[in-house]
Amino acid sequence: MEKLENLIRNKRQEFDQAEPSEGHFERFLMKLPDFNHPRKTVFRMKTLLRVAAVILIIVAVSFSVNYFNLMPDALVKGSTAGELPPELKDVEVYYTSLTGEKLQQIDELATSREEADRIRKQAMQEVSELKNSNTELQQEYVASGKNERVLDAIVNNYRIISNLLDHIINELSSENTTEQPVSQSSLNS
Repeated sequence: MEKLENLIRNKRQEFDQAEPSEGHFERFLMKLPDFNHPRKTVFRMKTLLRVAAVILIIVAVSFSVNYFNLMPDALVKGSTAGELPPELKDVEVYYTSLTGEKLQQIDELATSREEADRIRKQAMQEVSELKNSNTELQQEYVASGKNERVLDAIVNNYRIISNLLDHIINELSSENTTEQPVSQSSLNS
């Protein structure tokens, strides 16, 4: 340690060669008050609008997923959909889209909004029970070593859902045709 101190003392003139430029200390003293008072972070309107837009998009997407029931029941309930054969997944996608189309058709055939809501609610209860049954069957399918009979039961449940909705559509169609007033053109025929 003593050697280092002696070295510094002996070569002091070489270390002190570079002096700060003129006015350095004055500029330093002028900047010093800024360091004592940290700057406040100011949110700019552009940043605030970007954050609001992101939040709005997230809320809209989550609302859409919940309102339109875009998530398959297998994902929502955490079933064993990953272990199901691709053919069954295709069948599930097909019947899910078909169910949506038929529910839309039921809404169109209903004579009033209240009737449409009532019929849709009843249909959704039946569909929900059958989907719950399908979830149980899918779990049993995986547990049973992929038994073909269980697979057939799953597909049959989808057919039952489709047939149930067809029955409701047929009932509404027949009610609408019997309730329509007789026109003059049909009397002349």
